[in-house]
Order: sequence, then C-alpha cells, then structure tokens
Amino acid sequence: MKNKVQIRTILLIILFIIVVGITLLPLILLALASLHPGAELMRNGLNFNIDFSTASLKNYVLLFSTKYSPYFYWFRNSLVITAVQVLLSLALSACVAYGLAMYDFKGKALCFGCVLLVMMIPTEIILLPLYRMVISMKIIDTLWGVILPYICIPILIFFF
Repeated sequence: MKNKVQIRTILLIILFIIVVGITLLPLILLALASLHPGAELMRNGLNFNIDFSTASLKNYVLLFSTKYSPYFYWFRNSLVITAVQVLLSLALSACVAYGLAMYDFKGKALCFGCVLLVMMIPTEIILLPLYRMVISMKIIDTLWGVILPYICIPILIFFF
C-alpha cells in the first residue's frame, strides 16, 4: 500500500513538472526573443530556433536609456489609468449596488434586469458604440477616453 502511494506521488510530481514546463515555455521564449533584433523577429517570428550569436541587450538599452524614453510615460499612464479606473468603478458600482439592494422604488426590478442584461452582452459587441461615444464626447486620445467607458461595471454591481 505504501509503495502505491509513493508511485502515485512520483507520477504526480512528474505531471506537475510537465505542466510547469508547458506553462513557463512561452515566457522563456518571449524573454529569449527580446534579446534579438526586431528585424530578425519580423523575418522569422517567434520560433524555437534560437540564434545566440545575434542576442544582445540592445533592445533594453534602447528602451531605457534614451533621453525621453516613452517607456516611463507608458508606465505612468498605465498606473494612472489603473488607479483612477479602479477607484471610480468601485465607488460608482458600490453606490449603484447599494441603491438597488437597500431601497425600494418603482422600476427596481427593471434596473436590476438591465444590469443582468448588460452582463450577458460580450464586450466585443459594445466596443464600436463605446468608441463612437468617446469620439462624440471629444475625449479621444486622452486618459479619460480610456477610463470613462469602463467605469460602471455590471459584474461588479452584481457582486456588490
């Protein structure tokens, strides 16, 4: 009986090592590809034929060492968008959910039904109307153009 448990444990360990290898393989491939020139990646794509003779850190030097590197600008934008969008969506969704849960008013069931209905619509379907809305509000190419369309999240209202 003890022998069966040991064999089972060894087989599970082997299985988990294989799963970890399959999971980490794309990340390792991307890390290795980042060391190659862009022209080579465009010509050959991501593949398992790694040529270490052309590998260098030039891409990282280019990314971080230029006087006005766009990377830090992109990183700051990502932080601002994430922080503002999370805070606003939590606040707004919590208020809407509180109103739906605690107050009785005419049309409450209809409002909650609309929340459920919007949850059933895939995001890809509403991308074009959201884009048109952002254009009509004249906030295209701004941080608010990215933040505002996704402030009120129906799944968050439902969970609250």
